[in-house]
Amino acid sequence: MRAAHERKARGARGFVALLVLLSALSAAAAPAEPRRIASMNLCTDQLLVALVDAQRIATLSFLIDDPAASHMPGRYPGIPRNRGQVEEIVGLQPDLVLAGRHAARTAVLSLRRLGYTVVELDIAVSLDDIADNVRRVAAAVHESARGERMIEQLRKTITSLQPAPTSAPRAVYLQPNMISSGAHTLMDALMQAAGVRNIGAELGLRGDAPLPLETLVSSAPDILVIPARHPDTPSLAHRLLRHPVIRSLASSARVLQVRDAHLLCGLPRSIEVAVALRKAATAAERRR
Repeated sequence: MRAAHERKARGARGFVALLVLLSALSAAAAPAEPRRIASMNLCTDQLLVALVDAQRIATLSFLIDDPAASHMPGRYPGIPRNRGQVEEIVGLQPDLVLAGRHAARTAVLSLRRLGYTVVELDIAVSLDDIADNVRRVAAAVHESARGERMIEQLRKTITSLQPAPTSAPRAVYLQPNMISSGAHTLMDALMQAAGVRNIGAELGLRGDAPLPLETLVSSAPDILVIPARHPDTPSLAHRLLRHPVIRSLASSARVLQVRDAHLLCGLPRSIEVAVALRKAATAAERRR
């Protein structure tokens, strides 16, 4: 009986030892929280600073200081900037690299060959894409809870835009050189969220594509969306509005100026464009 008791005790000790070993192996297998994160892309820059404390960021791209393209130029002065060069990133020895899928391809491939962990993001052309990118970066930097809070706030704003206007005003986004945004663009997704019909998509445009002037005139938009003026690029909006035909359209439509920063990167803040479009749509309805 005593021998049986000893065997039982040894079995219990062995079971406890096994649990300790499995726990240790699990801890060893779990990836450590990245503490030196490098971002090589404006879009990943802005997601990263929204998700982690500055002390965990090893470098940001130089584009974060572009006042026309970025929401936060001049901020985070203590963080080194990079231009997407391999030697810049390697010199900082990051434990995680964030990049855009369609930029700095050679650098990204080289970093992967050198053994660095690189997370690449696709260009966001829908609100679901924005949520997916937030979720991917949040998971990579071990801040999933914070990422979900950002997504929830985005969803709440989208919900607040419902129901859509009864008359669904028609809008066109006009960029320099008569380029407009059709289907499969972030602007189209934002117009849909605002309950506004995108003339570019209705005309069969896909992506950003030329819109003939005569087609624009015949479409008679209720809302004319143009790039916002900026001190560094003051001519873009002015050049558009100086054209006599565009000036005539602007006199009969609501004109909404949108910063490039809201559209170059699909970010939770991009929904602010949909909010502004909804306000313009409400004003356009009142003018009818």
